[in-house]
Amino acid sequence: MAASRFPDELLLKVLRHMMHENQVKIDSRAALSNDSFSPQPPPSSVDLCNFRLASKHFAELGSQQQFSHVMARLDQKWLDKLQEITDKPHLCQKVKKFTLKVLAFYPQDEQAFKPLLQTTRREMRETEETLRDAETMRERHDLERKLWSLQTEEKQIFDAMTRARDQHNIRNRQLDLRVLKLALASFTSLNHIRLLRLQDHVDLEWNDYLRRHRDLIPLFKPRWTSHGASVLGQAFLAAGCSARRFSSLCMEPNVPMPLSRNIEQSLTSIASRLTTMEIQFEFGGNHDIEERLLQLSPLFRTLFRVAVNIETIHIQFPESSKVSVPLETIFHDVTWEKVRVIGFAEWKLNSEEIIELIRRHRRSLRGLRIKEVLLKDGSRWDEVLRVLRLEVPDLRWLSLTGSDYAAWKESQAPIGVIVDDESDYESEGTTELDGSSYIDDNEGSYTGDDFEPAHMPIGNAFEHDTDSDHMELPEPVHHGMNDEQQDHQYKCICDSGYNDDDDLGDNGIFVTKEQRLFWQQWALRKCYIHDPEPLRRIQFNNTIS
Repeated sequence: MAASRFPDELLLKVLRHMMHENQVKIDSRAALSNDSFSPQPPPSSVDLCNFRLASKHFAELGSQQQFSHVMARLDQKWLDKLQEITDKPHLCQKVKKFTLKVLAFYPQDEQAFKPLLQTTRREMRETEETLRDAETMRERHDLERKLWSLQTEEKQIFDAMTRARDQHNIRNRQLDLRVLKLALASFTSLNHIRLLRLQDHVDLEWNDYLRRHRDLIPLFKPRWTSHGASVLGQAFLAAGCSARRFSSLCMEPNVPMPLSRNIEQSLTSIASRLTTMEIQFEFGGNHDIEERLLQLSPLFRTLFRVAVNIETIHIQFPESSKVSVPLETIFHDVTWEKVRVIGFAEWKLNSEEIIELIRRHRRSLRGLRIKEVLLKDGSRWDEVLRVLRLEVPDLRWLSLTGSDYAAWKESQAPIGVIVDDESDYESEGTTELDGSSYIDDNEGSYTGDDFEPAHMPIGNAFEHDTDSDHMELPEPVHHGMNDEQQDHQYKCICDSGYNDDDDLGDNGIFVTKEQRLFWQQWALRKCYIHDPEPLRRIQFNNTIS
C-alpha cells in the first residue's frame, strides 16, 4: 500500500484532522473555554475504524487517536466498558484524557418503584377492558389517549426503577470505586481528568413523569450529589494517578465542616499535584451560597496554599448568582509563581480586588477571563484596564464577556429592561494579542444521550472535543530574541488608535458590548515606545532578569 510508506508523523496529522482531537496548550483561551466541556458526537468514528482495518501498522496508529480520550459514566454498562479497556495494557498507555460523567442519584431503591409500576399496569388493564366495550368514537378516542399515556408512564417508571437498581447496586458493591482505581492506575499517560454532569433520556422522561405526579417529587426526585467527585478523588489518590489537570462543571460543595484529618490530607495531596483547576460550583436550592462559601473559606486557603504547581485556575459560580463575597475569601492572597491563566465568573467585586489579584501574578500571566463580573459602587473598569495594559507585559488574551456595573444591572432587572447589547450576547467573545476574537460558549451541564454506535468496538468509548477549533495563541516573547525580533517587539503602534489612555469611554454606569470588545483590544495592544513608564520599566526588568 502506497500510504504505508508515509511517515508516521504525517499519518497522525491526517488522523487528527479526521477526529479534530488535539491537546490544547494550557495557556490558550480554548483550554479555559467551555469548548473543553462540550461533548459532540464523533462524526468520523467509522472513518477511524476503517483506517485501523487497513493494516496492523494503521491499527496501531489509529489506536493512538481512538483511545487518547476515554469517557465513562457511573452506570453498569459503561463501567463494564471501562474495565474492558483496562484489560488491554497496549490501549491503556494511549489514554491522555479521561472524562467521568455523573448522573443524578435516584434516592429510592427498586422496591419503592414497584407499587407505582403495579398501579399503572392495573390501570392499563382496566382501560383496555373498558376500551373493548366502548360504544362511541369519542369514547374510544379518549380511552385510546388514556391508554397511550399509561403505556408511556409504565416505561418511564420501569426505566427509572432500572436506573435506581443499577445505582444502588453499584454503590453497595463499591463497583465504581474499584473500576475507577483500576482505570486510573492503568492509564499511565493520563494528563487530564474531567468531571461532568449528565442528564440523559431516562432522567428527562422521569422528570416529565414527576411533573404530572407532583406529590411524588419529595421522595422520588433524582438529586445531584458529591458521590461522583468523592469516588473520583479516592481513586485518584489510591491509583497514584499521573494526571495534573482537573476540570469540573458540577462541583457541589457538600463537604462536611470541619473536615476530618483524613479528608483534608487527601484534598491537599490532590491539590499539590495539579497544574490546572477549572471548577464551576453548583449549589442546591436550599443553600445560602455566600454563607456556604464563608464556611468553605478555610478549605480554599488550605488547598490553594499547597497548590504550588498551578498554571491555570478558573472558578465559576452558578449562572446569575453574582456572589458578592470578597475575592480573597476564595484566593486568600495566594501567589502562584507558575500561573499563566486566571479566570473567575459570576461575581460582584470591587476593582481593587481584581487589581490586587492581577498584580500578584503580573509577571507570569498570559490569559485572563473575567466573565459576568459586576463592579460595585465606587469601582471602575478603566482602573482594571490600565493595570492590565501597563503592568502585565506578557498578557496574550483577555475575555470580559458580560462584565458590567452592578448598580446598572440590578436597576434593570426588576422592570424587565433589556440592556442594549444583551440581544447580541452570543457575538461577544475573547480578544487575543493578534486582534482576533473568539466566541465564549454558553456553559452548563450536558443534557443528552451518549453516542454509542453499535458497530463500534470498545475503543469508541471516547468523547470528542472541539478544542482544536480554536487558534492556538502565539507563544509569549522570550528573552533570547535576535535584533530583528527585538525591533519588532518594540515597534511603535500609536497610529493604531489603541494608545489613547484617556478615551476608554468608561462612564462608570454601564458597559456595552462594543466597549468590552474595544477594551479587550486596548489592554493587549501595548506600545512599548510611547506607553507610560510602568510598562517600559516592567519590560526592561523582564528582559534583564
